[in-house]
Amino acid sequence: MKRIKINPRAVGIYLIGLFIVYLTGMSMSGVLLFIFYIYLLFPVISLGLLLVSYFRFRYFEHFSTEHPVKGQEVLYKLSLANEAKLTGPFVSVRFKFISPDLSMHLNDIHTSLKGGEISSREYTIKYPYRGIYKVGIEYIRLRDLLNWISLFPEVWFRTFYVYPRIVELQTVFADLQNVIEASGYGQGILLDHTLFKDLKEYRSGLALKHVSWKKFAATGKPFLKNYEKTSWPGVEIYLDLRRERAADHTVLEREDCSVEILVALVKYFLGNNIPTSVHAFNGRERYDYYGTNSSYFAGFYKSTINITFAGRCSPAKVFTSDMQDQLIKAGTIIFITHMLDPEVLELVSASGSSDVAAFAVINQSGIQNAESQKEFLFSDAFLDTSGNIVFVNSIDTIRENLEA
Repeated sequence: MKRIKINPRAVGIYLIGLFIVYLTGMSMSGVLLFIFYIYLLFPVISLGLLLVSYFRFRYFEHFSTEHPVKGQEVLYKLSLANEAKLTGPFVSVRFKFISPDLSMHLNDIHTSLKGGEISSREYTIKYPYRGIYKVGIEYIRLRDLLNWISLFPEVWFRTFYVYPRIVELQTVFADLQNVIEASGYGQGILLDHTLFKDLKEYRSGLALKHVSWKKFAATGKPFLKNYEKTSWPGVEIYLDLRRERAADHTVLEREDCSVEILVALVKYFLGNNIPTSVHAFNGRERYDYYGTNSSYFAGFYKSTINITFAGRCSPAKVFTSDMQDQLIKAGTIIFITHMLDPEVLELVSASGSSDVAAFAVINQSGIQNAESQKEFLFSDAFLDTSGNIVFVNSIDTIRENLEA
């Protein structure tokens, strides 16, 4: 922003007035002549007062904490000081306040300062949601008495990173725990071509990439080489980043709930030395993270500030694409979603007949149609996969529901 701004309209009006006074009072004397000179010198006086005030103007900011946490209220105090002995100019303050909740703002200040006066204002700033908050002053404007010139002192604002809560889990829901323990923290799904298993007879539609030519030469029938699965322990988590309407309190709380479910699961897995991969895509940017033990959690936790919800891309599509590109190695898949997504539910219901053990954690705080949910709870799709689906009722029941 420019440090100085001139108001050409106010200057023009003054010059026109000065010219009219001069023409109508060319032979003026006495009091009229004195008034004319005062009118002529007033801009100089106004500018002089502005410059004195500008160099003697100070402002002070204070936050009750430099590291706010989610849900905390922080006291922000701003003091404006005119250290000159003369009455200062008009002062305007516009605040910068950028937060996940765009409805939150701080009102502008418009005031004037007497000589030696300090004016203080206090604001209570809430940090109810995870995200990046930019708080402070966008600009301070000092304006002279004639509104000819505005001067802008240098200002700053603070950036605060508010992270999600960490919910400590002692265990996870039974079906997931059983799969993890039974397969040694999760079986791999990729074939290891160094570990030959057996031969299987070729059937129409199968790829011919691994034909056993020796067996074909001996029998005249095509056989395919079969290999053992790679030993790749761990879990793959897919987070649903869809946002289908503008952010409001319900949407922001729902998204925080999904992220805190993710944080709780990742902390539990890494704390138990279970390799964990996290994947998410919001239609523009992809988020991926991988860790093998508890030492990786701090880096993951800080990275969650960069998880942004947007777009309409189902996590099932991201998973399917990764499978086609052979990016999935672990055999245990967890979807975290705030929707009753048919594509996700289909993957979960099919997991029993495939190499993948798929689970869904459904964040109910994002489901607004209670009747649809009730119908689903009694549907064949749910009854077939009920052990692989867990509902989290709200952001306050994450531990209770995930451990059930």
